[in-house]
Amino acid sequence: MYSYEIDSIMKQNDYTIYANTYINICSTSPQIIRTHYEAFGGYFEIWTEDRYYWKFRVVKE
Repeated sequence: MYSYEIDSIMKQNDYTIYANTYINICSTSPQIIRTHYEAFGGYFEIWTEDRYYWKFRVVKE
């Protein structure tokens, strides 16, 4: 999955995605260079090689 596709998913879902979507993004995007979960804030972060960055929440379906 390319960064522009991830960006579209994030925007369409107002930066709150389902767990299976997060797993799909992480397993199909070779451009991801770093992921991070901030436990105190309850949010995730992703950085890519082509300088995309997202801060978002993950929820159960």
